[in-house]
Amino acid sequence: NISIQEWRLVISEIREEQEARLGEFIYPDGSKYEGNWQDDLRNGHGKYTYVNGDTYEGEWNNHVRHGQGVYTYQATASQYIGTWKDGKREGGGEWIHKNHKYVGGFANDQPHGEGKYVFQHVGCEQRGEYVTHELPQSNEEEEEEPTIITVAKWKSKTIHPLVSA
Repeated sequence: NISIQEWRLVISEIREEQEARLGEFIYPDGSKYEGNWQDDLRNGHGKYTYVNGDTYEGEWNNHVRHGQGVYTYQATASQYIGTWKDGKREGGGEWIHKNHKYVGGFANDQPHGEGKYVFQHVGCEQRGEYVTHELPQSNEEEEEEPTIITVAKWKSKTIHPLVSA
């Protein structure tokens, strides 16, 4: 593990305010964080740019995404806009893709519960819910207990035309 003291630190601005500071870290792998720090951890509002070009801009708590934020996938330009808890998508959010978006709940980093898919280009939305299923997955060793994985599956209920506001 590399300690924070070993990271290359580039300070753009430091502001003392209740033990918090504003600054920029460039990590050895080339990723970068710009925003609020407290006790040498990402805390408050900030933007993290990952090595692959993905970005997260929003609230941080103890070095993990927590609160409201926007994660943008560089390769597809898809975005998740919503709530994060302990580094995972949790609560209400929108997962926006090129030709559609999902609006609804998330739990444990996956879509969960009631929601809808909106297809702006065809003028309709599909309402339904994500239902979780537990599936056993066999292990290499015959004597070991199978691992249970949880999979969310979309269950469509109704389709409605989009109403212009």
